[in-house]
Amino acid sequence: LRFDRPIAAGVGYIELSSTESGQTVAINIQDPSLVQIVGNTVVINGSVLGETGETYELTMATGAIVSADGSVPFLGIYPETYTATAVDTTPPTVVEQTVVLVSDAEPDAPSSGGAPSQPAVQFQ
Repeated sequence: LRFDRPIAAGVGYIELSSTESGQTVAINIQDPSLVQIVGNTVVINGSVLGETGETYELTMATGAIVSADGSVPFLGIYPETYTATAVDTTPPTVVEQTVVLVSDAEPDAPSSGGAPSQPAVQFQ
């Protein structure tokens, strides 16, 4: 979420409700492992969401976000105002590795009489 001015965490929760399963996740705005506020931006850790591609309705109570100096509470966000879609942020992992030996000598090339060439190893 991006605001028009610098903000800070107030007191309360951000709730994300899945439009598919109906499950709701309540996130404490003051939990730094789940919510990060930098300047005018709130970033929610996606690990709390369910399946990749699910759509969520976002609700936030009055006072969960306040002005940077804490003097003015944000009035809140109520259901069906915004939707957030979970995206896959899992880094790729190697699932298979094949070692291929590749010789640098031509198959029909005459031997130079020197030491045999060493094959190169390539990973695919």
